[in-house]
Amino acid sequence: MNLDFNDIREDLKTYLRAQSEFSDYDFDGSGLSVLIDTLVYATHYNALHANAAVAESFMDSALRRNSVVSHAKTIGYTPSSTTASAATVSLTFTDADLEQYDEVGVTIERGSKFIGVYQGETYPFVTTDTYTVTYPYQIDVPISQGVYHSKTFTWHEGVSQEFILGEDDLDRSTINLKVNDVFWSFNDGDLSDVDGESIMFYTQENYNGQTEIYFGPSSGRFGARPKDGDVIEVSYLRSEGGIPNGADVFSIPGLIGGYDAQSISIYTVSPASLGASAESIEDIRFRAPKNYERQNRTVTSDDFKAIIAEKFGNVASINVWGGEKNTPPQYGKVLISIKPKTGTTLSPISKAYIIDEVLSDYSVVGITPVIIDPEYVYVTVNSKVSYFKNNTAKSHGEMIAAVNLAVTHEFSDSLNKFGSTLHYSSLIGAVDNCERAIVSNNTTLQMSKRFTQDVTNLQGVYTLQYYNAIKPGTVISSELVHTGYDSRVLMDDGLGKMTLYNINQEVFESVNMGTVDYNTGIVYIDNFTTNIDIGQNISMYCVSQDVNISSNQNALILLDRANIEMVAI
Repeated sequence: MNLDFNDIREDLKTYLRAQSEFSDYDFDGSGLSVLIDTLVYATHYNALHANAAVAESFMDSALRRNSVVSHAKTIGYTPSSTTASAATVSLTFTDADLEQYDEVGVTIERGSKFIGVYQGETYPFVTTDTYTVTYPYQIDVPISQGVYHSKTFTWHEGVSQEFILGEDDLDRSTINLKVNDVFWSFNDGDLSDVDGESIMFYTQENYNGQTEIYFGPSSGRFGARPKDGDVIEVSYLRSEGGIPNGADVFSIPGLIGGYDAQSISIYTVSPASLGASAESIEDIRFRAPKNYERQNRTVTSDDFKAIIAEKFGNVASINVWGGEKNTPPQYGKVLISIKPKTGTTLSPISKAYIIDEVLSDYSVVGITPVIIDPEYVYVTVNSKVSYFKNNTAKSHGEMIAAVNLAVTHEFSDSLNKFGSTLHYSSLIGAVDNCERAIVSNNTTLQMSKRFTQDVTNLQGVYTLQYYNAIKPGTVISSELVHTGYDSRVLMDDGLGKMTLYNINQEVFESVNMGTVDYNTGIVYIDNFTTNIDIGQNISMYCVSQDVNISSNQNALILLDRANIEMVAI
C-alpha cells in the first residue's frame, strides 16, 4: 500500500483515465485537480491511520507509551512509578526534660522533615510512618526522599468518575487513602482473600501516563466501594527518584517530636538507596512478558531476575544461579548478585528490602535466596600505538586522550553486564579506528583483584578468584610498604607456589605464601601476616591465558587504567 501523497495521486489519476467516462478529461485542470487532491488527502489519512493502528496493536511494535501500557495491562502487569530513595538515620534525644515522657514517650509524626546532602545538592526527606521513642530515647528511623502532597475527592454514586493523581514523579508505594477518615489499604492485584467487605483500592497508569486510583466493580465481589457523598483523601510522596541515591549526610531543619536540632543527635545508619525513575517504554516491553511467564512465583533464575527488576528499580545488571553451581556449593540456596545503578554494591537496607519485601511473598519453600556483592576483575590496558604524525593535526597529548576515550567506551559499552566478555580483537580494533592517523597498536591486558589486609584475619588467608585461566609466572602484587622497612611483593614461581620477595635485598623471604591454580584462576594466599602500613590497598596482578577476558557468576569486568604510549612515525 502506497503512503506517499504524490504516488497516491498518480495512482488515482491512472485509475480514472482508464474509465471511459473520463477518457478525455484533463486531470491537471483546476476544478478536477482540487477534487482529486481531496480524495488523495482522505486516502492518505486513512492509510496512515491504518498503518499506525496495526503497529500499535502489538507490544513489540507499539511506539506510544499508552499503547505499551495497555498491552501490559492485558497480561496483568502494571508499570512501576517513580520510587523514592530511602535511608535510615539514628536519632538520640538529649534534652534534659525527657523525664516527663517516661510513660508515653516522644512521638515522631509521619511526615517529619529531614534534609539530605548528596554531591553538594540538598534534598528533602520525610518519615513515612509514625514512631514512638522511649527510654533511652534512641531510635533508628527510616526516611524517604520527597515531599508529601494531598488531594481530596468526593464520591458521587451513579456518576462516572476518575480519581487521577496527575504528578508524574509520585511514588505509588507511598499512597495513603482515607474514606471519611478511615484508612483503606492498597491491593496490588492479589484477589485471593478479597470479598465485598474488604476496604481497599487499586492503582493503574492511565491513558495519559498518570496514576489513577480506582475501586472494585459495583458487583461488590472485589472490595467495598465508597458511598454517595463520601470524602476520599489521598496523600502521597513526590520524589526525585534515584538522583539522591548515595546521600549520607542528614540534618533536621525544624522540630522532631517537639525538639529542635540542638536537642537531637543524628547519624546515618544506611545511606540513601532504592530510588529509581519510572519504567521506560523499553523496560515495560521487556518486563511485562517476563512477569507473565513467572506467574507470581520464583523457581527459575529468570523468575528471580524478573521479580527483582520489577519491584526494585536500582538494578543496572543482575545475575542469579543455583547454589549447587557455586564454588564451593551451597545447596538449598539461590545466589543473587546485583550491580546497582548507583555505586558498586547494594547497601544493607537494599538487601534487606529485596529479601524481606520483594522475594518473601514469591519464594518457594526450601529455597533460600542469598544476595552476594559483585566481585570486580580490574583490567589494565597497556598499549603501544604507532601513528603517522603528518596525517593528523592533533598533538601528542590529544592523540593519547583519543585512545584513552576509545578504550573507555569499549569497556562502558560492552562490559557493564554480568556474563560479558572483553573481546581482545574488538578492543584493538577500537584503538586502531579511533583516529585515521593510527596504523597499528601492540596491546596487552593485565587482570587484577584488590584486597586489604584484615587485622582480624589471624591466619592471613585470602582467596582471589579471577574466573579466567592464569598464565604461569605472571602473578605479582603491588608493593607491600611498611614505613622504615624494605618493600616486598607477593609473586608466583611459575610452578603454582606463591612467594614473598624482598625488593631491596633481592631475596625471597618465604617460598610458601600460598598456591595458584592456573587453570581455574584462583590465587590462594596463606599465612599473610606481613607487617604493612595500615589501610594499604593491595592489588594482585596476573595475565590471562586467553586474550579474551570473561566474567562469571558475580564477577564484573572494570577498566582499572589505560597506559597508552604513542609512537610517532
